[in-house]
Amino acid sequence: MRELPSGWTRAWVGDVLRVIRGISFPSEAKGPDSDGKIACLRTKNVQAAVDWKDLVFVPTMYVKNSDQYAQPGDILVSAANSYELVGKVAYIECAPRPATIGAFISILRPTRGIDSKFVYFQLAAPKMRKSIRATASTTTNISNISLSKCLDFEFVLPPLAEQRRIVAEIEKQFTRLEAAATTLEEGNQKLRTLRSHFLANLFTSPRYPRVKLGTICRVVRGASPRPAGSPRFFGGPVPWITVGSLTKAKGPYLRETTETLTEEGRERSRYIDPDTLLLTNSGATLGVPRITKIGGCINDGSVALLNLDETARLFLYYFLCTQTKRLRQINQGAAQPNLNTSLVKEIVVPNPPRSEQIRIIDDIERSLPALEATDLTIEASRMHAHRLRQAILAKAFSGQLVPQDPNDEPASVLLERIRRERNPSAKPSRKRKRPELVTS
Repeated sequence: MRELPSGWTRAWVGDVLRVIRGISFPSEAKGPDSDGKIACLRTKNVQAAVDWKDLVFVPTMYVKNSDQYAQPGDILVSAANSYELVGKVAYIECAPRPATIGAFISILRPTRGIDSKFVYFQLAAPKMRKSIRATASTTTNISNISLSKCLDFEFVLPPLAEQRRIVAEIEKQFTRLEAAATTLEEGNQKLRTLRSHFLANLFTSPRYPRVKLGTICRVVRGASPRPAGSPRFFGGPVPWITVGSLTKAKGPYLRETTETLTEEGRERSRYIDPDTLLLTNSGATLGVPRITKIGGCINDGSVALLNLDETARLFLYYFLCTQTKRLRQINQGAAQPNLNTSLVKEIVVPNPPRSEQIRIIDDIERSLPALEATDLTIEASRMHAHRLRQAILAKAFSGQLVPQDPNDEPASVLLERIRRERNPSAKPSRKRKRPELVTS
């Protein structure tokens, strides 16, 4: 066990906050803002800061306890979400309107006498976030953290005055990082715009005839074995090319995939040969082209464009890269975007002579590396900023971010006072009874 800085003490998470569960209500209770209703924060509102947009409103009758109203200084935690997002926390700096919380998030309300933002930063630190997420029980799509287990996590507690100095220093350094991140994002946006304009300009010559995609290639859709995950169909020797693998790949080519099918799964899917142009055709990642360098089966989230030679494949790949945004705007009245094979066949594409296609491909492949190198530099800087944030938090909670002041009231005195206020009849002790969770 590491030694703590002078004046610090070890506490439990349950010493420094209370857990307040969200409200439950039937889905039909949600509606527009009106008299007798209150805004209800949900998991999608738990971002780096609380997002006060896209609220739902429910009758106030579902708020059973006044503690369930969100307050400035509260910390929201995503208690039920995907494994990647569960345990995420957000701080309520101010509450622009009265609000409560839904059942999938909880309020972590810091104890009086503790700096609430210090609590937030410690809960947001990577080590604590990892510990919180480790308590989760996970079903197919949802992970639920155990807040009662989280109350017994160790919490390092400096003197109150030092908590405030730490928060001030974190915010000063984070402000600098955020300014740098904004500059990086502006540069990244300019780069994307430049790349988009560069590609689009190559394909817009009025000299090029326009044809429908279905007239120059055969369009076929993939297929997915059912049920998903069945060992009859999954886990064999046949590469399984999913939408995820296509969108994750960089550049024109898909060279590997981690998922596989059995031979029986292959019979229930669609096998395509190496050097096939694919296009994702459903959901939020619709419209991403990729040329596969491996043979394998494609699922029903992609279409294959067959009977194209190498030049035509590359030319269409680069053209389709300019069409992603437009393809996602095609409205079929469905819950999510979807391009069936009929719609894909109707996509209008330029069809210049082969010599022009080769020239355009050469122009692109001479120019794109410089753009991509800049993109990699921006991404590396973004990752460096992320690591710096983690390093700042690590220093903050090991006593290395700000100097200790021997005149500060020791944290052990603060902690004992907090415990006495919670249980006035108790004698001073290092042991405690875990606080109850407020559920209603």
